[in-house]
Amino acid sequence: MTDPELSELVRRFLAQWSCDLRSRVDPGKSWVESFLGPLERLDPNQVIAPHALQEPGDQSHPSLVHLDHAIASINLDTELGQLAGQLARRVKWRGLYKGGGVAPDLQDGMSAGRIAGPGALIESDKVLAGFFLLAPHVYYPKHDHEALEIYQALSGSTAVTHGIDGTPTHLERGGLSYQAEHVVHDLRVDDEPALLLYLWTGNLGVPTWWWRRDDDGHWWRDCWERQADLTMRKTRSLPVKP
Repeated sequence: MTDPELSELVRRFLAQWSCDLRSRVDPGKSWVESFLGPLERLDPNQVIAPHALQEPGDQSHPSLVHLDHAIASINLDTELGQLAGQLARRVKWRGLYKGGGVAPDLQDGMSAGRIAGPGALIESDKVLAGFFLLAPHVYYPKHDHEALEIYQALSGSTAVTHGIDGTPTHLERGGLSYQAEHVVHDLRVDDEPALLLYLWTGNLGVPTWWWRRDDDGHWWRDCWERQADLTMRKTRSLPVKP
């Protein structure tokens, strides 16, 4: 079941997001077309009305108490900000992680609203795109994945660290962060809720590997895999070889 009004909003949003990204990144970067090509090939005419999606959302997820504040903090002087604010209220939100020792503040403090991807407004096996909503002070642990990823901050301030011993950089409103394949990174939200756009391309079926250090100082990688209900669950743990 389609929704012409929503399809038009998605079309305008995707066109503006692509235009914004192209205006801000060096076209000579090897990864640019890996993101923008699949993004620009999405078909807004294929938008499925949220109530018709097969997988249920969780519009009562605890993180959503911060959604109004996060949207109010978007730069509404830009067309991208205006469209993002409207679309963030139309997507179906879901929690991401369940069980497996996930910290309660992370499980309850992070959710995603998908625009494109499996079970999203636009069904796609080439692109994962949408919104991340993170509550104040949430820490998303060190992790890596095979897919390429971009974060674009719409509101809030988030410290992003690349590498095991990297130096955090603050992703402020309008800022971009690029994650190459298999690069370990983490996120820590400051005092205000953060609303991010995210974009994944490449192999969308790959797991996300969380990195953790045990009491003896040894590193482990915990494998989190996407389930049929689109949540992530831990399936195994492997030691990191020296």
